[in-house]
Amino acid sequence: MATPTKILFPIDITHLHTESIASLNKLIPLSGSQVHLLYVREELPAAENLLRTLGGAEELEKRIDAKANSTFDAVEAELSKLGAGVTREIAGGPAAMTIENVAKDEGFDLIVMPPGSKMSAEKHILGRVSTKVVHHARGTVLLLRSTESQQDLDNIVIGIDGSPGSFEAMKKAAQLFCVAPNNAKITLVNVVSVHPIFKMISPVEYISAIEGNLEMSGNTVLAEAEEVLSQLGIKNVEMKQVEGNPADCLTKVAKEIKASLIVVGAQGKGMMEHFLMGSTSTRLANQSECSVAVVRSNGKNA
Repeated sequence: MATPTKILFPIDITHLHTESIASLNKLIPLSGSQVHLLYVREELPAAENLLRTLGGAEELEKRIDAKANSTFDAVEAELSKLGAGVTREIAGGPAAMTIENVAKDEGFDLIVMPPGSKMSAEKHILGRVSTKVVHHARGTVLLLRSTESQQDLDNIVIGIDGSPGSFEAMKKAAQLFCVAPNNAKITLVNVVSVHPIFKMISPVEYISAIEGNLEMSGNTVLAEAEEVLSQLGIKNVEMKQVEGNPADCLTKVAKEIKASLIVVGAQGKGMMEHFLMGSTSTRLANQSECSVAVVRSNGKNA
């Protein structure tokens, strides 16, 4: 698959998205893509009832819509310069659920969750919405980070653990982000991780044996992943095996090599898989300095 043709881009009307668009274009060339701008006007029942009593609810709604359309105009102008087609929509309802439903109903290849306003309260709200979208949305979700020093897509960190989900995420990311044409370098990271509780209650010899088995298994997984990438025409690959918390390790490696993107996979909707995916992706989203792509294997483009 080449560059995705359908990208869902929820916007925050309290934030200018110029840097976000520039950062996104460096990860995925936007020329030829179709970008759907979505603003979700969340319902606030208590405040709305008070405003209706005072006769100001409709006026507030008009002002919010006017601000959303003004933001749409600015974002569309930037996207059009880069050769993207643009559509727009204002919807009402819970933000995360609305984003997920629009993505599902319209069959988007990618949901881009841009960074929000720098005000702490608004960042908290955006974090809440982004977390829910990552946990529940189908397909690929890109948690975008935009910085003044955003570099081109030359270094990508991919977490690989041997699961079908992680291999699927790796292959999709290689295609989605045009790794081979961009000659980007991929650093495959396998994390050897034994839960602290097991270390606390188990004999040292037992833990040592488990870690040894995990290391051997990890080396095999890395070799298999390298071969898959080679078949996709990607030769610029480095492999690392590290020990610790998966999110912490991926973040550390990404920082060390100045990566533009971290890719992690998520598979299925089982409670354990969902918990593990949520824990790692949420932690990555909160602490990573670069963008994070979370790829589900059961999405539209699976």
